[in-house]
Amino acid sequence: MYLIGDVKLWWRTRLSNDASANRDKIETWDVLKNELKDQFLPCNTSWLAKESLQKLNHAGTLRDYVKEFGSLMMDVRDMSEEDKLFNFLSGLQIWAQTELRCQVVKDLPSAIAAIDRLVDFRVTSSSDPEKKKKDSGKEKGKSGKGWKDGKFKKKKN
Repeated sequence: MYLIGDVKLWWRTRLSNDASANRDKIETWDVLKNELKDQFLPCNTSWLAKESLQKLNHAGTLRDYVKEFGSLMMDVRDMSEEDKLFNFLSGLQIWAQTELRCQVVKDLPSAIAAIDRLVDFRVTSSSDPEKKKKDSGKEKGKSGKGWKDGKFKKKKN
């Protein structure tokens, strides 16, 4: 078994204590998983994850939002399907919320499936420097070829 640090110390102590205290050995993955959670996860992990869910907002890509939401949900043990869907929808940007409500999603898996089918629009402010860089020197409706600083440059023959 490849354990390091505190987990390795805990495991060695647990093995030696099991032998001397006539305690049952850890023989299944589920038992080991529960023992590790009890030993190393804070007792309020679920509470902290729920607080983070309330603060979670869709600011980047939809994929990043779904990934972060799923990661937080791994630590939540007791949440109704309705609350899962509510938390998921409430963190999305308005345009994505509207899309999912129009599709009348009923549960979290169908909401995530619907999100996967959406094109990822980003709501950006007009002061976005990257957007300004791309748009500089181009006029609306022009291809950008030959245009510089809003003026057309003629080719020399």
